[in-house]
Amino acid sequence: MNRVFPQPRNIFAVGATRMLLGLIFGTALAMISFPFAFIGGPLGFVIYLVGLIPVRLLEWYITFKAFYLAAGDTAPGMKRAMWSGVVVSFLLDIPAVVGLVTATGFWIC
Repeated sequence: MNRVFPQPRNIFAVGATRMLLGLIFGTALAMISFPFAFIGGPLGFVIYLVGLIPVRLLEWYITFKAFYLAAGDTAPGMKRAMWSGVVVSFLLDIPAVVGLVTATGFWIC
């Protein structure tokens, strides 16, 4: 992100904030979409993942606004950086999901 935006920031503060936003929004979305898990088959999981896309875009937007952009500013590469962040977030979910299932042989969360 420090390459996209002109003023560099502390990457640990940005990362910790982004992680906290992810935990808060992810938990809220999981609570809201929990009833869909009982629809049957993988449809509930797909509904959760599709609902996660705009939520993650919002998380990245809040992160960029908080650390990199003054009121009303935009950066030329902001949309690309937001979508890249969403893709990376989903890629980082893969080992977490695999770990949850393979640790005990069943879904533990």
